[in-house]
Amino acid sequence: MEGKTNAGFIMGVINVSCPAGSTVTVTKGTMSFSRSNVSSASFNLPSAGTWTVTGTKGSLSQTKSVTLVPGQTASVSLSYRMYLFNSSASDYYCTANSGGWVGHHEPWANTSISNKCLHATGREGNQYLCALWEDKAAVNFTDFSTITVTVSEYTVGAFNRFELYLSNTKEWDAPNGQKWSAAPPGSYTNVWDISAKGTYTKSVSGVSGSRYVKLYKNGVIFSVSQIYLDT
Repeated sequence: MEGKTNAGFIMGVINVSCPAGSTVTVTKGTMSFSRSNVSSASFNLPSAGTWTVTGTKGSLSQTKSVTLVPGQTASVSLSYRMYLFNSSASDYYCTANSGGWVGHHEPWANTSISNKCLHATGREGNQYLCALWEDKAAVNFTDFSTITVTVSEYTVGAFNRFELYLSNTKEWDAPNGQKWSAAPPGSYTNVWDISAKGTYTKSVSGVSGSRYVKLYKNGVIFSVSQIYLDT
């Protein structure tokens, strides 16, 4: 049985829960035990001490450390986070996950990277215009339960409309960047209003398949420092 010594002694047990389809590995020194394609796993271990527990699924992973005393049973819960934008990362666009980000705007609005954040405003401070940020690659939402966005700047304007929403298609489809789609975000599913600075977490447990992530503004100035998905 995996996790036993040849003599059959068990010094401790680690029970792991994780997103379905994960590979879970527990290691200590040269000892390593794994389970593949699981949503939970139990490891009967031949040694007390500190074990490293790692779960992976595709490009997602999480690692935790567990210290066992002889005879102890410990429980570990693993989950995965995927960043789509992260101002604290060297690649703040999180290109491997998002494909990068592109901003679109009306002629007198503007989108830019400001302090490593997705920023949208009107030119010369005029916030009374439309602008939109979107990721370049559709993201598979099937395995995720929430989306979180951190708004680091928010200035109210004439219309006070700022929304995070998901779409099956690109909002802006002209290669020269000159086409603005006037379709309101409200015509899309999974629309969430944002009305102030702060961190917003929304459920996406009912979303399956691939979606583009959009940040739309009309009549506000905003900066977003993080967007990420959690299982």
